[in-house]
Amino acid sequence: MRKAGIALLPFIFFIGIFPEHSSARRIAVSHDTLTTTDSIMIFWLNKEAVFSNKPVAKKFYCWLSQQELDSVRSQNMLLRNYAPGSVMNIDLEQKLNSEKFKKDQMAFMLRESRFGRRRDAWVNIWGELDRGQMSGSDQLVEIDLEDSSLIVVFTPREKHPWKVFDMNGNIFQANEALDHSSRIAGIFFEDETDFSLAGNKDDHKNKLNKKSKDKKSFRTFFIVNETMIRSWHHAVPGLQDKILQELTYMLLGDAWLKNEETDKHFITGSGEDAWEKQQSEMNITQLYWNCIRIDEDASRPCSANVEGEIHFLRDSWIKQKDPVEKFPSRGVR
Repeated sequence: MRKAGIALLPFIFFIGIFPEHSSARRIAVSHDTLTTTDSIMIFWLNKEAVFSNKPVAKKFYCWLSQQELDSVRSQNMLLRNYAPGSVMNIDLEQKLNSEKFKKDQMAFMLRESRFGRRRDAWVNIWGELDRGQMSGSDQLVEIDLEDSSLIVVFTPREKHPWKVFDMNGNIFQANEALDHSSRIAGIFFEDETDFSLAGNKDDHKNKLNKKSKDKKSFRTFFIVNETMIRSWHHAVPGLQDKILQELTYMLLGDAWLKNEETDKHFITGSGEDAWEKQQSEMNITQLYWNCIRIDEDASRPCSANVEGEIHFLRDSWIKQKDPVEKFPSRGVR
C-alpha cells in the first residue's frame, strides 16, 4: 500500500503560503490515486521542470568552481568563450558549423562573435548535477534575464530545428527574431552525443565520426548575451534560502523513492521518452525526468542519485561566501 505522507506539515504550510505556485504551469499527472505526498512531489517537480515543447524560463542556475567565480568577479563578465572540455558546448559549436546549417540564417547569426561567449545553465539547482558537476564546482550562481529576452530553441535532429520564444512563451517568427537579435539571451539545445569524448573539438569530431555507440540524449540552456542579463547573484540570502528549500523537497523525494512500489516504477522508462511526452499525459516519473538534462543512469531519478545530490547541496551550502550581485544590462531594456 502506498504511504500517505512523509513529514508533510512543512510542505503543506509552504503551499498554503504560496498558493500561486500550485497553479502556475500546472499539468495533469496520470496517476490512478494521488496521495498527499504525490501531490507535493507534483507541485515541486512541476516548477522545476523544463518542457521541450516550450522551454522558456527567466531564471537560471549554474555551478562554478571557486577559481572560476574569482575570475568572473575580477573581469566583471559572467559569460566565457566556450570551454574546450565542455562536451555539450562542443556539440553545439559543431552543429552550428555543420554542412546542414552552413547556409542557415539563424545558425549564421549564432555563429557571430557576439554570441561566442556562453555559459551553460539550467532552471533548477539540482538537475545539472551530472557528469562530474559535483566535483569542484560548488559555487552557485543565479541568473535573471530581462523581461524582453528571447530564447532560441535549436533541435538539429528535427525536421524543423528552430523555434523562438519570448519570456511569456509566445512564439516569435524566425525573421522577427533575426530583426531583434539583440534581444536573444539564450539557446535551448537538444541533441545527442558521446560524453566520454571530452577534449578539444577536433578530437571530439573525429571520434564521433567513427559512429560512437555510446551516445546519450541531452538538453541544456546556454546563456549567450551578457547585455540581456538583468542580474546575477552569488551567496546572497535569497539564494542561500533556495538551497535549503530544495534540500527540504529532495529529502521528501528521497523518502518517496524508497517506497518499494514507487522505486520499481521509477527505474523504468527513459528521459528522452519523457521529454517527448505530452504534459497532460505525464506521470510523476516522467515529470521528474523533465527536470533533468541528460538521459543516462547517472541522472536517473532513483534514491541513490538523489542522495548524492542531497550530500552535495548540504556540503555546498556552507561554502557559499562573499556575496556578490551584478547588473550587466543596467535595466536599459
